[in-house]
Amino acid sequence: MRRTSLAAAVVAIIVLIGGCGPGAPDVNATGSNMSKIQGELLMVATDDMRKRKLRDKEVLNAKGAEFAGAAMKAEILDSSLLSALVIPGTSDKAAPDLAGYTAANCSFCFPQGSQLLKAMASKGKNRKVLLCPNSKHWKEFGDAVPILFSDKQDPLLTTWKDLSEEFGITQADWENPGANLFGKKPPFDMVYE
Repeated sequence: MRRTSLAAAVVAIIVLIGGCGPGAPDVNATGSNMSKIQGELLMVATDDMRKRKLRDKEVLNAKGAEFAGAAMKAEILDSSLLSALVIPGTSDKAAPDLAGYTAANCSFCFPQGSQLLKAMASKGKNRKVLLCPNSKHWKEFGDAVPILFSDKQDPLLTTWKDLSEEFGITQADWENPGANLFGKKPPFDMVYE
């Protein structure tokens, strides 16, 4: 019996170590990055200068990772977010600076510039997703994906079952978010890759 317990413990440690290696996202660090981004998004809603800059055509029409870059270049979001735009523990790399930023340097979905303030103001049954992993990283989190909703202060680990009754999200939708959720189905209808 003791040998079985020891073997089970060794297997558990190997599984744990394997889940923390390169290519495995760090959920706590991801949540921390999402909270940093949320702080900057909240500044947009309360700062008149940032709101005015949000009307710039290049920012207004930008979606997803493109929006993040355009908003930093327009000084709507602080460029210190460059390192927060990637999910720790994955192969994604932060841009070295704003000039080097591309969509490949962003692991998250963001709203479109023209929809940002509306998405942020949505509450209750009309709540929206403000930030979530893009489809490249979606399945790396397993069944529960960290999602930042417009009516929450912190990212939540969310499953498709959590959203199935309220929003009609199916498991098939959840398995293919790029085709079925982002920019299409509430509460994901205002976030894009």
